[in-house]
Amino acid sequence: MSEQEMPEKANYKSAALEIAKLSKALNEAFVDRGDEIRCCLLALAAREHCVLVGAAGTSKSLLIEKINEAVGLKYFHTLLCKDSKADQLFGPLSINAIKQDVRKRVTTNRLPEAAIAFLDEVFKANSTILNNLLTAMNERKFENPNMQPIPLKTVFGASNELPQEKVLDALYDRFLIRRWVKSLKKKKSILKLLKNDGLAKVSIPAIDWRNFELIYEASKKVQNCDKTLDAYYSIVNELGITSDRRILKAYRLMKVYAALSGRDKMTRKDLVVLKHVLWNKKEDITSVAELIAKNIGSKLKDATNLFEQWISNLGLDVSKIDNIDELIEDIEKLGDPDNMMLLQEARKKSRKIEVELKSLSDEDDDCMDIYSAFLECKDEFSSSLRKAFEI
Repeated sequence: MSEQEMPEKANYKSAALEIAKLSKALNEAFVDRGDEIRCCLLALAAREHCVLVGAAGTSKSLLIEKINEAVGLKYFHTLLCKDSKADQLFGPLSINAIKQDVRKRVTTNRLPEAAIAFLDEVFKANSTILNNLLTAMNERKFENPNMQPIPLKTVFGASNELPQEKVLDALYDRFLIRRWVKSLKKKKSILKLLKNDGLAKVSIPAIDWRNFELIYEASKKVQNCDKTLDAYYSIVNELGITSDRRILKAYRLMKVYAALSGRDKMTRKDLVVLKHVLWNKKEDITSVAELIAKNIGSKLKDATNLFEQWISNLGLDVSKIDNIDELIEDIEKLGDPDNMMLLQEARKKSRKIEVELKSLSDEDDDCMDIYSAFLECKDEFSSSLRKAFEI
C-alpha cells in the first residue's frame, strides 16, 4: 500500500469506528434488535434500500426514526394505504404550471427532495404511485416534467406482511436488504424492556454523514478473495438466483460489510450478510441461512465460535465480533478490581482457545483474520488483568 493510500485507510477505519459507536448506542436503547440495527446501518453505508417486515409493535418505525435523527439528513416519512395518492409522496400539481399546460409537481418536503425516506406499510403502495417510486428507488431520478436527479440515498420500508400482489414484486425487489422482525419472547429480553420502560434512556449520538460516504468509497477498493467468490457462486447457483442486478448488488454489499468491519479484503465471513438478502418468502429464511453457513466453511465457523466463546467468557457482547476497536474499548473497562474473579476465570479458559485458534489459522487463511483479531483483544485483556491485580 502506497503512502498516499494510508491516510485514506485510516479515515475509513475511523469511519467504521464512528458507525460502530452509533450501533452500540442503538443496541443499548433497543432490546434485542442487533440484526435490525445492523441491516439499517449497512443499507445507509451501501446506499441501498432496506425493508423491515414483522408484527406491529416491534419498534420498526421507532428504530428508523432514531437512526435518521442521528444521521441528520433531509428526511421524508409517510404512511401508505390503498388509497394513497401521488401527491402524498411527490407533492401536489403546480396550479401555475397547469395554466401553462405543463404537468409539474411542487416537491417541497416530499420524497424527491429527501436523502432518506421512510415508507410505512410500504406494500400498500398502489399502481398510481408505483412507477415514479420504482424509478426514484432504482435510478434516483424523478420526472417533473423532465427527468431529473434526486438526492435520495436510502429508502426504508416497514410492513406487517410481505407483498401479496404480483404488481408489487418489482417494489419488493428494490429492497436489497430484508429483515424479518420477531416479537420479543425471551424472559430476559422482556424483563429488560420492562425495566427500561420501553426505549432505554440512552443518548443516541449524532453522526457525520461523511462517515458513511467514506465506507461506501472504501468498499469499492476492498480486494476480492477467490474462496469467497467461489462460495458466493455456489450459494446463488443452488438458490437459482438469475437476476444479474441482485447478484451484483449482493456482492457489492459484502464489500461494504468488509469495509464496515475495518477490512480491505473480503473473507468468507462476509457471506453472512446474504442471509438478509437472498430470501423471498418467510419459510425460506432458515434454509438460506443454513446454506450460507455451509459455504462459509466449518473451519471458519469453528474459529468464529471460539472467538465468540472467548468474548462471552469476559461477559461481553458477542455481536461485536466484527467491531474490534469497540471490543477493545469494552475489554479495557474490565480492568476494575471488581472484575478480578471474572478475569481470573477467563484467563484459565483463554489458553486452550488460543491454541485451537492458532491451529485453525495454520490450516485456513481466512481463520488467520480471526486469530489476529483475537491477539489484538488479548493484548488489552492482559493489560486489564495487570490493572485489576495491580501487577
